[in-house]
Amino acid sequence: MLSQHRIALHRIPELGCRLPETAAYLRGILSGLPCRVFSPWESAVCAFFDYGRPETAAFRSDMDALPLQETSGLPFASCHAGKMHACGHDGHSAWAGGAPVACQTASGAERPFDLRAGGGDDRRGKVPL
Repeated sequence: MLSQHRIALHRIPELGCRLPETAAYLRGILSGLPCRVFSPWESAVCAFFDYGRPETAAFRSDMDALPLQETSGLPFASCHAGKMHACGHDGHSAWAGGAPVACQTASGAERPFDLRAGGGDDRRGKVPL
C-alpha cells in the first residue's frame, strides 16, 4: 500500500506551496476514513481522528519536491518537467496518507491522532484542530 502511494506521488511532484495534485491525492486517501479532513491553508492537508480519548498522536509530513529534471528513466518518473521528488517527500507523503489507514486497520488502534502534511512554508505547530 505505501509503495503504491509513493509511486503515485513520485509522478506528480510540485514545488513550494503550490501542491494541488498532491493535496488532492492525500485527501482522496483520507476521504473514506472516520476523520475530519481540512486545510488551514491551501498547501496543507490535515486530518483529525477523534475517538474521545484525552491523548492524541500527531504525524507530520512535507509534500513539496525540488526544481530538478528527473532523468531516472523509471516507469514512475515525474510527469512534471523540471520537478522531481529527489528529496524523499514523496515517501513522507505516502507514509502520511498510509499511516492513518494502517492505524484504522490495526487491532486496538482507536487512539486519536492528527495528520498534518504541508508544503514549503513553515507553519508547524500553528494548525488549529
